Amino acid sequence: MLRELVADILAPRVCVGCAQEGSWLCAACVGSIEREPNVTCIGCGSLSRFGATCSRCRAEFPIAGVVTIASYRDPAVQQLVQAVKYASAKDMVDAFARLIADFFDRTVMEVVRSTVGEQPLLLPVPLHWRRRAARGFNQSRCIAESLAGAGWGTVVPDGCLIRRKCRLPQA
Repeated sequence: MLRELVADILAPRVCVGCAQEGSWLCAACVGSIEREPNVTCIGCGSLSRFGATCSRCRAEFPIAGVVTIASYRDPAVQQLVQAVKYASAKDMVDAFARLIADFFDRTVMEVVRSTVGEQPLLLPVPLHWRRRAARGFNQSRCIAESLAGAGWGTVVPDGCLIRRKCRLPQA
């Protein structure tokens, strides 16, 4: 509590979208972020429901589909991603959780819950141990825990997925 108060005094939270003080991403900017339509196959780009991978592309892309919550072209989204991944801004993960929750509230949560159940499992993508040591935390796990804390599902324990190779960073 004292640590957060000192942090707010020395480095107050300022919205990455509009520079309004109070949060890393204000409600107005969450609502104005460009959304991806999630209507195409990740492989061939053909129309598909919620980004499902079509049967022709399943061999090359062995995942059921990809749901994108926001466009990386949006400057606020770019700043959030880069700050969390490269500036170790761990306290910004709540802004990601807010963005994800807003997306699911507004679009597909009913479909997700009818497909996977009332308590979805949240599976954070692990970091390679070297990257985790350098960053000090796994942003995917922090975002998943923030979502779980808001009632969006249950975080799967570490160890279900293992990252074996250390790849180049991606923004």
